[in-house]
Amino acid sequence: MNVLEQEHCRHLGCRDIDYALLEFYRQIFEKSSGGLDLTENKKAVLKLMENIEKQRKVLSGNLEHDLNIECLMEEEDIHYSMKREQLEKLAEPVFKNIEDVMTKMKNVIA
Repeated sequence: MNVLEQEHCRHLGCRDIDYALLEFYRQIFEKSSGGLDLTENKKAVLKLMENIEKQRKVLSGNLEHDLNIECLMEEEDIHYSMKREQLEKLAEPVFKNIEDVMTKMKNVIA
C-alpha cells in the first residue's frame, strides 16, 4: 500500500461532536433546572462529558440511547432519550468539516 496523500485538521474529531452534544445538554439542563448554568461546575461538566462519550459510542451502533445522570448539579438530574438521527443532525457541522478535508485531499491526489 502506498500513501498518496495525508491531510489533517487540528480542530476536527469526535471531541467536536461531544462539545456539540455538551451545548445541547447544557441548554436542556438549564431549562429543566430553572436556570442553573452547568458550565459553572467543572465536576458536573466532566460527568456529563463522560456520559456524552458513552452515548455517542452507543448511538454509532444503536438507533436510540438514554442519557440518565442523577444529581448532576445541585441535586438536579438530567434525563434525555436521543435518537441517532438527532445526533447526526447535531454533529452535521463536524461532518461537513470532515467532508471538506476529504475533498481537499481528493483534489490534491487528482
